[in-house]
Amino acid sequence: KTTGLDKTDYMAKFQLNTSADAQNYQKLLVKYLKSDESSNQSYLGLTDADFASSSYRRYAASQNDQMNVQHEQLQARYSIELSNMNFHVAAYRNETARNWYKASKIGDLSLGAIIDAANGGDDSATALLRGEAEAEVNIKHNNRAYLAQGVEFTLEWEFESGNLNHNIETGVRLHQDEEDRFQAEDVYFQSINGGLTLSEVGVFGDTPSNNRLTGANALAMYIRDEIKFGDWTFSPGVRSENVEVRRREWNAPERITSNISKDQSNSQNELIPGLGVTYQVNDSILMLGGINKGFAPAGYKPETENEESLSYELGGRITIGEFYAEAIFFLNDYDNIIGECTTVSGANCNNDEDGTQFNSGAVTVNGLEFILAYEFSAGAHYKLPLNFNYTYMSGEFDSTFDNSFFGDVQKGDPLTYFPEQQAQLSFGIEHSNGWGLRAAVSYVDPVCTQVSCERSFNSFDRTDAVFNLDLVADYRLSETATAYFKVENASNEVDIIGRHPAGTMVQKDRSIYLGMRIDI
Repeated sequence: KTTGLDKTDYMAKFQLNTSADAQNYQKLLVKYLKSDESSNQSYLGLTDADFASSSYRRYAASQNDQMNVQHEQLQARYSIELSNMNFHVAAYRNETARNWYKASKIGDLSLGAIIDAANGGDDSATALLRGEAEAEVNIKHNNRAYLAQGVEFTLEWEFESGNLNHNIETGVRLHQDEEDRFQAEDVYFQSINGGLTLSEVGVFGDTPSNNRLTGANALAMYIRDEIKFGDWTFSPGVRSENVEVRRREWNAPERITSNISKDQSNSQNELIPGLGVTYQVNDSILMLGGINKGFAPAGYKPETENEESLSYELGGRITIGEFYAEAIFFLNDYDNIIGECTTVSGANCNNDEDGTQFNSGAVTVNGLEFILAYEFSAGAHYKLPLNFNYTYMSGEFDSTFDNSFFGDVQKGDPLTYFPEQQAQLSFGIEHSNGWGLRAAVSYVDPVCTQVSCERSFNSFDRTDAVFNLDLVADYRLSETATAYFKVENASNEVDIIGRHPAGTMVQKDRSIYLGMRIDI
């Protein structure tokens, strides 16, 4: 059967505003977005042996996998400019309906378990994957509806006090979101030739894991002041977060009180301060630093604690003519990183734990970001931009623990899917007549897909190093229209970029685009 996707996006914008020279300039912007997608995507990857021989193949059990998504978004934003203040109010609503019909079990084994067995040399597991043996295949309707809506008020106030220039921004946001799961699981018979025949139709909402409603209400308030004093700029700020989360589950399709199997809620309150500082050494050099508290809410379980961290950064920027350089050192110190059990994460979680968050100990992340850019000139009509970006990161656990998300963690184990080094080099030619050519080559280090990979030395717990070459050509047809031709992964590299949810996942193959951008 075919792979790939069909996606359609529609967007409309409407703006109403006063004249630019009005005493109090006002603007109303309304945006509506609607999208539909049908994609034949699967959670089931390949064994390493099959990846080596045919990287883009699909296994028989995934032949019916398909995701259908409908999304609508409505946004409205009103702004008014006063003498030394600006006031904004924004409202938004996002609705998404998604039914991803995808294989969840083969022969009563999870997808991850059967891939592991095949990678370990189990010929019967390999035969089941390739459709060369009979088995039951469970295919689940991952049928969910999502809602996110809210309103936000922002006030900007600029004034001077002695030698200080203040730019204060304060705001309040009320937010509500919801995830509604109402799922079913069908059973198919896989014949020895790889065909699938429906043998049992599932019942929607028949178990707690398939009949779940999770909602959250949040109130956020913040104030930030950008204070300029000579060559110094100080940006202190503080944010308050109040989050209430509730999850309900039912053990039968009817959502009545007698069928409720779980009703848990959790409230979290957090005060989150931060400070940024810059110093303009001269016209070319800017030094910067900052310290900020980080926060992530803990979810619906009262016994789970919030994720808290402190982030530090220190660096500088240099601008001399067409030359630009930036170097920033960063350090993130997590007291209590949170892991969430989901199928896509590949965590060893049971149905009751799906979507549950776990406290996962202390973590330290540090690194360096480095940017170099220069724009050469070649005559009166040509520009040659050159850019180089490099990031080094180290992330490891500072404690030993064991939970369903990360498994057995030892102090010093690395974070998963965390590349130590990544870089990109791009070069282009631009002509004053409106045409341009650009090439970008990127590299990303191999990553551990299990926290134990540096202890186990298991090749199945790592990805490949990933190289990528992208090419772009464009031509300006008019002031509002530009034609472009783009090739992604031009060298058609074939690398393993992930091993979750189950099996090797290949990078996007060579893709060619021809299109036009029109600005109205």
